[in-house]
Amino acid sequence: KNLWKKKNEFFSLFCWNVLWVSMGFQFITIRAQYPQSTMLLEDVKYRGLFAKPYLSKLPNETIIKMESSELYGLEDLKLPLSQTPVMPGPLGDQLINGTAQVLNFPACQYNTVTEIEDKDFMIAQLKAAPTIKEPFEAATFFCGLFPAHLARGLVENFPPDFMFENYKSKLRSCGKGGCRYSLSAFSLTQPRRKLDPKWERMAEAVKFWRGLGNIVFSREFESALWHKLGVSRKARRREFRILSDKQGFANGRIHTDTTANKIATMMFYLPITDVTALDYGTCLHTGKQWKTRQLTKGGVSRGSDGVDGENVCHTKFRFLPNTGFSFKVSPNSWHSAPNSRIRHYKEHPRNSILLNWY
Repeated sequence: KNLWKKKNEFFSLFCWNVLWVSMGFQFITIRAQYPQSTMLLEDVKYRGLFAKPYLSKLPNETIIKMESSELYGLEDLKLPLSQTPVMPGPLGDQLINGTAQVLNFPACQYNTVTEIEDKDFMIAQLKAAPTIKEPFEAATFFCGLFPAHLARGLVENFPPDFMFENYKSKLRSCGKGGCRYSLSAFSLTQPRRKLDPKWERMAEAVKFWRGLGNIVFSREFESALWHKLGVSRKARRREFRILSDKQGFANGRIHTDTTANKIATMMFYLPITDVTALDYGTCLHTGKQWKTRQLTKGGVSRGSDGVDGENVCHTKFRFLPNTGFSFKVSPNSWHSAPNSRIRHYKEHPRNSILLNWY
């Protein structure tokens, strides 16, 4: 009798739990039809009782409160689905499994500023960004760096494929492993460069990229970046490149950038969809992860970086609109671009802007 009674009590308790959970989740509003996929922050805030089991599975600090959607440069953006990776979405239920070996997804921090010049806005946002001390000396992940009109301009003035300097050669050789299109923004904005009639807005684009270069390579912006990263060396040369990685291209080799004698590296992300948010970001690695890396078949030996290889990430930057990262180059600044461990979205390019100081 006691055994039968306990079975009935267990079954009753189980049924009540199932009913309670199913009723609870009905209060959570989730819109998971991409590209309108959005989990409203208010749904978490006011229905936290039922959301807690869901949120406990999230990587640390992935849900953020944005003071203004303008900071992303997208007026209708509230909380991207990419910030809540366990939510149903284009990648299904595999998101957590796919990111389980990433220890940290840095959160966004904002300094809400209005009615100031573009350069002052960007400097204020850079100063507000956190300085990351792990897994190596100094890095930063910045969000909302550009005011809204510049964020839109990055997308509107991104060059068509035929404008890239290596377009013709890569068009012939972009095979199974994909390829990287590259264009020097310095070359694009040369005063004597002729306009290409096939790119209708080239005149506006040249003006835009020239203006952006004047900001990011200004004495004031560089000084703020140097202070953020603890850099003391004086830059003798600068590089300003527009990149587009095609057909799932990834160069996952772990390296430091010291072989190129760089002082600092900075990259701006320009996603066209949020399904690549957890895959296309850059990884930071520990020295141990470099030592235990899986060597790439046919990998090249690159001086102090050793033979090409890849591994899991310590910290990974999410590939989100109007975000990016920078780090001080050192013998320990191990990092890598997306590698073979991620899901490649061959239908979506990985567009970015790369700044280097030497």
